[in-house]
Amino acid sequence: MGFEKGHPKFGGKPKGYKDETKKEALELFYSTLEKEIEHLSPLFQKLREENPIKYLEVFAKYCSYFVPKQRAVDQNQVIKVRIGEEPLIIDWSNEVDEKEEPSKIT
Repeated sequence: MGFEKGHPKFGGKPKGYKDETKKEALELFYSTLEKEIEHLSPLFQKLREENPIKYLEVFAKYCSYFVPKQRAVDQNQVIKVRIGEEPLIIDWSNEVDEKEEPSKIT
């Protein structure tokens, strides 16, 4: 007997089911984060002053918990970030200007 359209649902989770364990874990995470937030700001500032590149890496990882990750990437995307006096340009386009030597990011 195959699947018949319109048959009643049997088994599985009911519609709108809330996982209590997941809900409790999230509440614990957010309450812990609230307690730690006062410590994070000075640490981020110190890292930003000492090592701007590492700061961006750490901050991007931190943001990944709060901002959904993008699935598609524009192949011609250029990102410009200013760190102190020097601009940092990240260019993912496939076009290379033969007149300019590409800068290295380490």
